[in-house]
Amino acid sequence: MKIIVFSDSHGKYRNMEKALGMHPDAEYCFFLGDGLLDFERVKEAFPGICCAAVKGNCDVFSLMSGNAVESCTLDIGGKRIYLCHGHRHSVKSSPDTLEYFCAENQIDIAFFGHTHTPYEKYVTAFEKPFYVFNPGTVGGIGARFATYGILEIKNGEILYSTAEL
Repeated sequence: MKIIVFSDSHGKYRNMEKALGMHPDAEYCFFLGDGLLDFERVKEAFPGICCAAVKGNCDVFSLMSGNAVESCTLDIGGKRIYLCHGHRHSVKSSPDTLEYFCAENQIDIAFFGHTHTPYEKYVTAFEKPFYVFNPGTVGGIGARFATYGILEIKNGEILYSTAEL
C-alpha cells in the first residue's frame, strides 16, 4: 500500500498534481494543512485516491477550514496513523510534545507539517516504538526544494522516503 503525504502547499497545488501523477499506484493521499483549497482542487483531479486532510494555522481564513479538523487518527494497513499540522504540538520548537502524544495514544506513525523541513525519526524512548515524519513543503516556500512524503506499508513493514520536485 502506498500513501503520498503533502503539507504546506501555500497556493502551489500543481506541485501536488505533478507528484500524484508520478505515483499512479498510490492508494491514499494525506494533506497536513496550510493549503486546504489547493488540496480540494487536487482531490477533484484524482477522484480514485482515498484522501484525508487536516487544517493548518494558515487555513483559518480558508472557506474549507470550517469543515476541516485539526488532527485525526486513521487505522490503515494495520497501523494507527496520526495526522496533524503540528502547530498545536509546538513542532517548530521541538517534536517532543508530539512524541509524548504519540506514546500516550499508541500511535504507530505520526505525520506533521508546519516547519517546511523534511524530518523523520524512529522513536524508541517509549514502551512502544513509533515513527514521526514531516514531508516538508510541497509548495517549496522557504525551502530549497518542494518536497513530499511517500509511505509504503508492505507486510507490516514501514518504508518512508522524502521526494523532491
